[in-house]
Amino acid sequence: MTCICKQLFWHGLRACLELPAQRDKAAALSHSSYGPLRTCRIELRAYWGYDPINHMLTDMKLLVAASLMSLVCIAHAGSQESQPTGSGFSGPYIGFKFGVNLSNASGNMNTPTHSTIFPGLAAGYGFDLGQFMIGGEAFADFHHGSTTYKDAGADLKVGMPLGNVMPYARMGLTGSWPDTRWHGGFGVEYKLHRQISLAGEWTSDSSRHEGTQRRNNSFTAGLMYYF
Repeated sequence: MTCICKQLFWHGLRACLELPAQRDKAAALSHSSYGPLRTCRIELRAYWGYDPINHMLTDMKLLVAASLMSLVCIAHAGSQESQPTGSGFSGPYIGFKFGVNLSNASGNMNTPTHSTIFPGLAAGYGFDLGQFMIGGEAFADFHHGSTTYKDAGADLKVGMPLGNVMPYARMGLTGSWPDTRWHGGFGVEYKLHRQISLAGEWTSDSSRHEGTQRRNNSFTAGLMYYF
């Protein structure tokens, strides 16, 4: 498409450069006192309805129109080529989240299920791999009222961008106290702007330490900023 537009442009440019000479030639023919040429024009117009001067001017108008069209075509192609590629969920980002943690403990220490409202932080990087987004995210969850106190860790994150929406799964490790353990969950992220998105997710982890089983389920909403 771009190659065709360039060819049209150069033909149109050549026509525009030749336009003054063609116009002068047309004017000279129109006002020439040279008898045979003037007589030929009158006879052709009378017999065939054909005017060589008007025909020449019409050709020049078509060439000028073609050159203008080619310029528009090239500008349109250039704007398409300059548009950013990718899913929009790739690259580095940081985020802040807020949510509710539900935790309990059983065994040597028994603690009934209770809720804790908590803030959290996240930072990560993702890149597009085919129709998927693959990345890693470090996080910190400050749910001090949980049976595991506060947690921090890192997860592998795999998502499938669908326009401005990306469902994803995550799996990794977390731990501060009482031990390091598996951590995972699911979420959905929605792009509000090229650099800003909202994310809602559920994450879970479980710890077995010194005869006590501790469980966490966290539900959060976060705001992400992409660089």
